[in-house]
Amino acid sequence: MTIRRMAVAVTDSPASLRAAVLAIELAEGWHADMRAIHVAEDHTVAALVGAAAGGPRPAPGEAMLRHVATMAAARGVPVETTVVAGEPFRKILEEARAWQ
Repeated sequence: MTIRRMAVAVTDSPASLRAAVLAIELAEGWHADMRAIHVAEDHTVAALVGAAAGGPRPAPGEAMLRHVATMAAARGVPVETTVVAGEPFRKILEEARAWQ
C-alpha cells in the first residue's frame, strides 16, 4: 500500500502539536502530501471573521495551523491548510474524504 496523502486535524493543544509533528515525519518518509485541518467551532467563527476584516487576531488553533504548515514546509512536505466551521468530528471526516 502506498500512502500519497494524509490529513491531520490541528487544535491549539500540546497533543495536537505532537500529532502534527508525527504526521509531518510520516509524510516526509512516505513522500506524501499533507493537509492540516482546523475546525473552528461556532464560538471561534466570529473571531475568524473579525480577523479577516482586520479585527482581532485569529484563534489559537489558527495560529497552530500556521505553525504546522511552517514545520511541514521546512521538512519539504507539501502541505495544504484549511479552516472549516462546524462540529469537529463531522468536519474532519468530511474534509478527509473530500481530499482523497
